[in-house]
Amino acid sequence: MVVAGKRQVDGTPASIDRIEVGAIAARPQLSVSELLRRVPGVAARARQNLAQDVQLTIRGVGARSTFGVRGLRIFVDGIPATMPDGQGQVSHIPLEALGHVDVLRGPFSALYGNASGGVIEFSSADPPAQAAFGQRLAGGSNALARESLSWAGPWRRDG
Repeated sequence: MVVAGKRQVDGTPASIDRIEVGAIAARPQLSVSELLRRVPGVAARARQNLAQDVQLTIRGVGARSTFGVRGLRIFVDGIPATMPDGQGQVSHIPLEALGHVDVLRGPFSALYGNASGGVIEFSSADPPAQAAFGQRLAGGSNALARESLSWAGPWRRDG
């Protein structure tokens, strides 16, 4: 017997927020804290130190961690990005490729297993219907210079 299901966010009696990355005004794309600070109950502290990564807390869970993520579950395109005890980092998340971020707070996050004081799922943008090339340039104070090139194309079932 094979059982397949689809997660339905609408109508769920849980605290779920979705951040559409494309709807956010210009930002330097340096860390996920730029996206997560819009969600109530979530504290994302970027230390501006690449050795310590971003500290994430959801409703106080993870506050005892001096850096990184502790007690939360992080998923990137459905793949777990945290250890079973909830310890992990968010420095590997491809900021340019994100489409939306879902944040689940509260007791329903226990459905995701041990050490889940909250769940954050980062999802890549859908592939475009036509092939597209892109270029991004960012500059700012403190010698900020960031360049990126991208190429995207339609996903075909035949490979």
